[in-house]
Amino acid sequence: MITVDVSQVLKELKEYHKEMVIRLENMVRIFAYNVAYSAIQNTPIGDYANGTKKYKSYYDARKPPLPQIEGLARGNWQYYRQGQGRLQILAGEASGDAALDTFQGKSLAYQLGQTFYIGNFAPYIESLEGNTSWQTEGNGIMKPTLDTITSIYQFNLPMYYKANILN
Repeated sequence: MITVDVSQVLKELKEYHKEMVIRLENMVRIFAYNVAYSAIQNTPIGDYANGTKKYKSYYDARKPPLPQIEGLARGNWQYYRQGQGRLQILAGEASGDAALDTFQGKSLAYQLGQTFYIGNFAPYIESLEGNTSWQTEGNGIMKPTLDTITSIYQFNLPMYYKANILN
């Protein structure tokens, strides 16, 4: 009779599985962060702060709680689970940075296999997508963002998998 103790192999497989899950979750988080970053960068900021105030009438028409300054669309890119997305009041020139920080914090809850969304709940986001801003150069927001997603997917996922893992 031959006996084999596979307890060490089993232990190593469990450790490998745990590390792989952590790496895959981290890969998804980094990928999502870069998608959100791209969407934010492709979203027009408005002109309130630069003094031209070309779109001042749009800001003046906003009713509370909407702020009467630029950046609300950039500040609304977010990570959310189904049914949890809602307008977030992040505005101003740094609204994209604030949205990205919030996005990163929320994405830490991601677990492998979960479905999440990257979306924007600014009331006029569709108008911006329809090229109402000179800043989109006729491309809207999604086309350049999707181009970035394709590039990330094709070239960066292996690098994201190998990135330092979060425990």
